[in-house]
Amino acid sequence: MKKTIFVYIFSSFLVIFMLSACDNATNTNEASQAEEAQADSIIVEDADEEVAAEPVDLVLLAYMNNRLQYHMGALAINATNSESVRDLAQSIVDAEEEMRIKLEELAQATNTNLPEAIGVDQKMKIDSIDSLPQEQFDEAYVTKVIDEYKENTERLNELITKGDNPITAGVVADIKDMQEEQMRKAESLLEELS
Repeated sequence: MKKTIFVYIFSSFLVIFMLSACDNATNTNEASQAEEAQADSIIVEDADEEVAAEPVDLVLLAYMNNRLQYHMGALAINATNSESVRDLAQSIVDAEEEMRIKLEELAQATNTNLPEAIGVDQKMKIDSIDSLPQEQFDEAYVTKVIDEYKENTERLNELITKGDNPITAGVVADIKDMQEEQMRKAESLLEELS
């Protein structure tokens, strides 16, 4: 008799526990589906209309591009056998240090918090060229430099357009000029490498 009561009580607790777990799973699944639907609606809205980036975001992205260019340059200085590629990489490293100072000024003016380390995306881009064999490295590095500068130029142009402070616009224009000089060097070198 005691054994039957014990089994009955244990079974009851087990059933209650299982029902509770199923209810929690259903609620979690419904919440997850609601979050996915909300994310899908944001994606659909973004597809229909372009979301404008805020100046803070543009400064942050420009800074991350700066750190990427610096680290790729430092890698290329040591990884290449080409004197021309090494000279370009050194020129970029030096220019990026000057740009970093200007970007930090810009960040302060726009109340942008800058990360201390490079991001995962930047690390993956660096690793993608670092893992290449020597015969592919030079051209891949120079191509990546050009692509990243072009993308960053668009950000800087947008930042100039959105800027309401002439001092900020002047700093952005200086950064853009330094960057365009490095991009011209890279484009010229890419023609030699191709």
